[in-house]
Amino acid sequence: MPAMIGAGLCLPASGDWPPNSYTAAYRVLIDGKPRLETRVRFERSAESWEMSTDGEGTKGLARLVNATTRDRASGSLDGHHVLTERFSHHASMTFKTVAWDAEFDWENGEVRITQDESDRVFPLQRGMVDPLGLTLEIQSRLERGHEHWDTRVVEDEEVDSQKFRALPVAPLATSIGCIEAVEVQRVRENSKRYSSIWHARDLDWITVRMVHGKRGGNEFEMQITEDRKSTRLNSSHQIISYAVFCLKK
Repeated sequence: MPAMIGAGLCLPASGDWPPNSYTAAYRVLIDGKPRLETRVRFERSAESWEMSTDGEGTKGLARLVNATTRDRASGSLDGHHVLTERFSHHASMTFKTVAWDAEFDWENGEVRITQDESDRVFPLQRGMVDPLGLTLEIQSRLERGHEHWDTRVVEDEEVDSQKFRALPVAPLATSIGCIEAVEVQRVRENSKRYSSIWHARDLDWITVRMVHGKRGGNEFEMQITEDRKSTRLNSSHQIISYAVFCLKK
């Protein structure tokens, strides 16, 4: 049973679960330099959901090689449980394409991963999610106040068991203003790799920042630049004011 976050740490979101539909734009930096832009769309009905991401190289080598990424996922919701039904990933650049799909068959208890015309089949268990469904899983955990948890993520070649921990809520300066956010870290043992994702408490726990890298190697960072709920923060005066508020915190 995951531990619960106590007073002064992560508080429940102001919105209901599941999160409301939204679109958000992000800039992607590699080693601190802007390289791509991506847009995330999430739509949900009472018991189903769809999520998509579309990225495009805009600067440097990413633009020269026409780098693009496209992910799609859909599924259903059973209370706070995320049930992915299908997922697809497509990434391309000049002379190279990587694509794979996953079909989640909950009735027969198996997930089928297809890549390069070959299939891999794994036993499907409740709690397993796709890479996009992982975002919903984290949002659900934060909404319930969980501090530590394990999640099994279906990837292109395997089902990966991942451990996470949520840190105390803290102000985070972003281009859409100062946001109360929770940093969620992926816990790795004896690894040089590190990953953290920040989720906005008062925006239905949507992702506002992500950092992934390797000590002594490259670092990948994604920063939110636009959110449908953030027009109230879009004037430069307000952004500066909120940034100063963050610094004072």
